[in-house]
Amino acid sequence: MQKAILVPVLYGAGKTNVLVSSELNLPNPAVKIWEEKAEIADLSTQICKGKVIFQGVFLKQIIFINKESHLMEHYQKHVPFSGFIDVPCAEPGMELKYKDVLVEKASESKLIKTPKKSDESMSENHSKPSKVHFKQVVNIEVEVYRKEKICINDTEFD
Repeated sequence: MQKAILVPVLYGAGKTNVLVSSELNLPNPAVKIWEEKAEIADLSTQICKGKVIFQGVFLKQIIFINKESHLMEHYQKHVPFSGFIDVPCAEPGMELKYKDVLVEKASESKLIKTPKKSDESMSENHSKPSKVHFKQVVNIEVEVYRKEKICINDTEFD
């Protein structure tokens, strides 16, 4: 006796790297960045003909040393990003599996010092918030599936 079952069939795969770059305005002046953390806070996809479109939110967290109080402070920012992955066989209605979503550990963050102006007093210059410019790479790899019906002999499983 034959029995029909649905099985996922891999139709295509693809991957891309996305550069997430932004400038953060810290709430207080900073003398040093102590620690950084980065993660994907949200990621959604839409399958179109020949590609997978994605949108996400990147969460960047920074612990820094306050220039005035010398205490550690925490700041975080959500940075939106988007892009697409070419998957030639992709079509609307297919299923998607994330094979890999990775925030690369190596990042580039630069504390931008506020330039001193000759007409400003030292106390005014110290009270200006600092800026941090960061660049981080996100790797996204997907597989696109379609469920297909196959017939099997159920006597094979007795």
